[in-house]
Amino acid sequence: MKRLGILVAVFVVLVGLLLVQRYQRGKIVASGPAATVQVEQDKVTKVSIHKADGDVEMVRTGDVWKLTKPAEYPANGDLIKGMLKSVEELRLEDVISSSPQNRGTYQVDSSGVAVKIWTGDKLALDFVVGKSSSDWTHTFVRYADRNEVYRADGVISYNFNRRPDDWRDKAILNLDEKQVQRVVLEYPKDKKTVTVARADSTHWSVAGGTAVAARADSGSAARLVTAAAKLMTVEFAKPEEAAQADWTVPEFRLRVEAGGAPHIVEFAAVDENRWLARLSGAPAMFMVYKSNLGNIMKKAEELQPGYKPPAPAMPAGAPGGAKPKAPKVKPKKS
Repeated sequence: MKRLGILVAVFVVLVGLLLVQRYQRGKIVASGPAATVQVEQDKVTKVSIHKADGDVEMVRTGDVWKLTKPAEYPANGDLIKGMLKSVEELRLEDVISSSPQNRGTYQVDSSGVAVKIWTGDKLALDFVVGKSSSDWTHTFVRYADRNEVYRADGVISYNFNRRPDDWRDKAILNLDEKQVQRVVLEYPKDKKTVTVARADSTHWSVAGGTAVAARADSGSAARLVTAAAKLMTVEFAKPEEAAQADWTVPEFRLRVEAGGAPHIVEFAAVDENRWLARLSGAPAMFMVYKSNLGNIMKKAEELQPGYKPPAPAMPAGAPGGAKPKAPKVKPKKS
């Protein structure tokens, strides 16, 4: 009986989607062979995105993308490539409306995302990305200088409807692991230092304090080096968060030597879970979760071969745990 109910529910959903699609098709003003937007990704030199909450502008020099609005900063190249790929493959299937009064219905008015794409000095594409269709198979788009609203194949709005910070490169450190020669972990408040140094192509040594360097566990050292070389932020710190950080004695300091000047990242606590990070010589302030630094913030003994973490303390009353104390009974007064 239960299985029959599930089948009926699935059938109702499928029928609903079919009715929605028929409804959408019934509203089509004109249809014909799908037209593909012609933009060659490799020739794009500039992208401008305008939303109600602000503008973003990205410029490419060679193979490198950077933000120029709202602030100058290295851009997330992979995110931009994904966005341009969605444009390059954009297929306009039908005209759903030709009336300017209907633009708001499809969010291809000021509530949509205005996108301009340049190839060289030429404006190659100027269009507005609206909402997705109710059956989540199409996106409504409109050329900026036309009234026609098109149904474009696929859901693409998420490629453009991002916060400015989402377009920024979130790498704090992005180093070639093979070039890393030494990683130094400093704990200023505890006045302790751990040094992990390359012995050869696959082996590392570890030393803590005044202890003589010893061979490190290859797996633990490799994970530490990878995490340090490819250190990412969760998000960028807000000005008020950056202002409250106390850098006089940082919680932790990471030093990575990979040829040239060392890369130094300091961390200051915002609360129990979140830490601010700043890279020496960089203007941005980053936000990271302390738990994400688990492969980096190590003691010397944790990096030695054969190390086993201590067993977690058993709660009182649990098998093998501490026995609960018997309650004290006050003697009765005679």
